[in-house]
Amino acid sequence: MRNDEPEARNAVRWGRLAVLAGPLLALALALPHVGSGLISDDGAILAWVHRQPPLADALGPQYGLSSIRFWRPLTTLSFDVQEVWTGVAPAPLRLFNALAHALAALAAAGLVGALGARPWAMALAGLWVASFPHQGGTTGWPAGRVDALCLPLVLGALWAAFRARSGAAVLLAVLAIATKEMGWVVAPAALLLGLARGDGVRVAVVRAAPLAAAVALTIGLRPLLLGTWIGGYPGPGPDVAEVLRGAPVALARGVGWASGPVLLAAGVAIAVRRGVGSGALLAGLAAALVATFLLAHLVTGGEIPPEHLRTLLVPDALVGVGAAWALSRATGARAAPSAAKWLLVALVGAGLVARAEFARRDLATWAAAGDRAEQLLADVRKDAAEHTPDGGPLLFAAPPRLDADGRAYVLHFGAAERLRAPFAGTARALWPWRPMFAGVPEREWYGAAIGAVLDPAATAVRVSKVPLVVAGQFAGQVSGQRLSLAAADVSGAAARGPRLGLGEGTPALQDALQLAQVAAGAEVLLATDQGYAVAPLDPALLEQLVAAEGAALADLLRPLGAALLHAVEFGADGALVELRLVDAAGETLVRLGPLELHLEPDLVRFLRGG
Repeated sequence: MRNDEPEARNAVRWGRLAVLAGPLLALALALPHVGSGLISDDGAILAWVHRQPPLADALGPQYGLSSIRFWRPLTTLSFDVQEVWTGVAPAPLRLFNALAHALAALAAAGLVGALGARPWAMALAGLWVASFPHQGGTTGWPAGRVDALCLPLVLGALWAAFRARSGAAVLLAVLAIATKEMGWVVAPAALLLGLARGDGVRVAVVRAAPLAAAVALTIGLRPLLLGTWIGGYPGPGPDVAEVLRGAPVALARGVGWASGPVLLAAGVAIAVRRGVGSGALLAGLAAALVATFLLAHLVTGGEIPPEHLRTLLVPDALVGVGAAWALSRATGARAAPSAAKWLLVALVGAGLVARAEFARRDLATWAAAGDRAEQLLADVRKDAAEHTPDGGPLLFAAPPRLDADGRAYVLHFGAAERLRAPFAGTARALWPWRPMFAGVPEREWYGAAIGAVLDPAATAVRVSKVPLVVAGQFAGQVSGQRLSLAAADVSGAAARGPRLGLGEGTPALQDALQLAQVAAGAEVLLATDQGYAVAPLDPALLEQLVAAEGAALADLLRPLGAALLHAVEFGADGALVELRLVDAAGETLVRLGPLELHLEPDLVRFLRGG
């Protein structure tokens, strides 16, 4: 018995050291980039938590949005605490994500150990998680903590469940779900892993039952918290059959060939042992597939867009847990030939090195995107300083959503927020000049802005400008004059809201009327601090504009209601409206306006459904 004690102590010592391998790799990959610039949605998130009290979205949609409905209060709270503690400095925000990812690697090692794997397999699971190939969008993007924070909670809940700590498992599961809906995977994952371990159906079900109850409770609360069962992004839900077909393909493509050597090693070991360990690998793959199903809106085509591959963090981790556990089981009971052992070591090592290299490149890509965003904003601030502080918003041309390779966000949502408190502000408001939504048809004037264009390469469209008339008063092109738009203006009969017309005697009116006779169509443009949106103008409304009674502003804006709501959701309190007559090629013949709108607080509440 005494001879066994040193060996047992050594095993414990090596086991403790093994679980540190993953966290150390995670930090080594992330720390070189913590000081890179903020990216995309970071600005919108930090501006929102700056304005709102703590836990402002605990009982409602995240960030107070109504068009996008997620319940993720723990993610918001993490930003809230950091914004109060460290301000908007990017390094602490990224360091939080890096520590969360290191904790996930530790939790993966602990879970594999709780399932009965040996210390080296625990190290393998941690290294797999630490080397997630697409972590530029999780650890490298502050807003990506929605995934980076969810993973350690999911793995921690499973670890607690297999350590017979049901209370801790349920608490961690609820926290995971309060971070991201991906947390729902804890219940099926616990059941699948328990069955693979040979615990029997009854034991596996009893273990998973508390987690399933937590999932059911949070799903049941969603109609009260969000006003809908599922929530998410607006629009029709994905086709279930398409999700079932697309998820396996998307998971396989997302995990990628870099992970193949490790999975091949597991397959070889299982084949040599005639199926021993196959249940562990299949359980990990099945749990990962369930998690991928939760990405329904992204996987219907079988391929996740590059900038969204970060969302595979949890599915990828479950694949790694299954692979490490399978290798441990398949190589555990009987001594294998030395050559076979070295083959497995070589395959596993090659896979981990390839994954780590992909992770390093992805982190560098997202870091470069953040630095580019900072440089763009610095240039815009410099140009803005040359303009007088009075007047309407300045429009800066087309800040890019994605980098040149389409793999990382640059300035998506939050571009305007980065130019006001809590960030360094500017004397005049600055709005990005780009389509608010994808799919807007090409127009020559998309490269030019209504007002002062900060990008010197952009050229203004040289066409006639005809002011719009509101209630008989000249309202267009005059600094300081604007029209207030309230809920009553858009919610009731058209006659209740302000009416717009061209008015007799308006300069260039006769030219406009002549052009209107030959125009192929007309468009109404809504420019906001989130970008612009365009909709065709009903010919009848154009006739009303020319006629004495004018057209109702509510009728003009109705096709752009979703865009107006989107802008309001992200804090806009103003907009510009312009009408354009276009020829058959879609080029501008004449511009009507612009008219400056001030969005009254009751309209904001109305659009948000309050």
